[in-house]
Amino acid sequence: SSRLTEEVREKRGLAYGVYSYLANLDHADLMMGGVATRNDAIGQSLSLISTEWTKMKQDGIDQEELENAKAYLTGAFPLRFTSLGNLSGMLVGMQKEDLGMDFLDRRNDMVNAVTLDDVNRVAADLMDPASVTVTVVGKPEGDLAF
Repeated sequence: SSRLTEEVREKRGLAYGVYSYLANLDHADLMMGGVATRNDAIGQSLSLISTEWTKMKQDGIDQEELENAKAYLTGAFPLRFTSLGNLSGMLVGMQKEDLGMDFLDRRNDMVNAVTLDDVNRVAADLMDPASVTVTVVGKPEGDLAF
């Protein structure tokens, strides 16, 4: 999301917030995202998001972006266990996905084992702007092409 935040929010001030995340669902994972913006800025915001999506597919990321992502994912991981509800949710997910009882011990090593080639290969394979479904709520103005 940091690319989106930088381009849409910080550089251009078009959004209150912009984000993306991977939702782990029962039958398939789903990349989801959102942007909170003004009606007159939604077209430009969607265009910028589409541009970043295309850049990710075509050019991938660099080593610094990968290291920053790994540091975030491993550093923020303990925050998932700040309540019994969060902990039980994690344990249920581990059981549901058959990750094994040692997953919590292995998880950060698994994140750190991801290579730049891994990320860029998956981005090139899966980040197809033509496959994106966009839903807009509100009274948007302008071109809404993604």
